[in-house]
Amino acid sequence: DKTLLIIDEPEAHLHPEWVVAYARIIVLLVKRLGLRILLASHSPDMINALQAFSSSANISDWTHFYQSIPSKRVKSKFKYEFIDKKVSVSDIFDSFNNVYDLIKKYSIAFRAED
Repeated sequence: DKTLLIIDEPEAHLHPEWVVAYARIIVLLVKRLGLRILLASHSPDMINALQAFSSSANISDWTHFYQSIPSKRVKSKFKYEFIDKKVSVSDIFDSFNNVYDLIKKYSIAFRAED
């Protein structure tokens, strides 16, 4: 009960189906063993699966999702604050969608070079 498992980017190099299976295993470890896990991810599939399985396994009250945002209190681009999103992850998904803005920006830049 004093163990904390820290996992960084567990979905790296995994097929999307394996990401979902991995999320299921993580939730089972929490539910059946009471394991505490701190997990960092940039994968919408991982976050979505963790949220869905935590809810289905009735451990939502043990599950928290945090989003980092640039600090407004400290003026440094390397200082972040963490917001507890509880089980509401829509803002987190919005931040994942920033990649589409970058794709559009770079695509326009490529066309401008022609």
